[in-house]
Amino acid sequence: ITGRTTYNYEVAFNQQCGKRSFFTTSAVLAPNGDPMIACVGGAKMYLVSKTGGSWTTELVRAENDNEVNLGLDSKGRLHVAFATPTGIGGAWYGMRDASGWRFQQPDRIVTSAFNTAMTLDAKGVPHIAYALEGTSIPIDPAGKHTVPSLQYVTPVLPSPISN
Repeated sequence: ITGRTTYNYEVAFNQQCGKRSFFTTSAVLAPNGDPMIACVGGAKMYLVSKTGGSWTTELVRAENDNEVNLGLDSKGRLHVAFATPTGIGGAWYGMRDASGWRFQQPDRIVTSAFNTAMTLDAKGVPHIAYALEGTSIPIDPAGKHTVPSLQYVTPVLPSPISN
């Protein structure tokens, strides 16, 4: 970036979320260029969209989520990868189509995922990465301490949620 750039800003969403502020946000542009923003605040996930100059808000989940990554495929379907707090769920994936939001947990054993990331390939298949707080990989001879590990998941196709 060179020189001084002027930016336009506006309030897209302003809601009291209890004692918690927004943990994460993720944005994509609709095919017409309008922004779509997923955010988590007060342990709830929202989708905030601008259409025709007006902002709308949709509650996506109210289930103690704490991270979110948003994607938009070539068919116009929204995808989210997200994590829930330690001990209650781990990494999750969701997609919104004409019938609404559907969610799956790609790794049902994991209960401590964080730092999720997602990208969609040309076919709209999600590729999700996340970290685990501690794994079974010991870093000391007694095996009492474990190290974080990085996980990478993709659905085995055909997937009922990715078709």
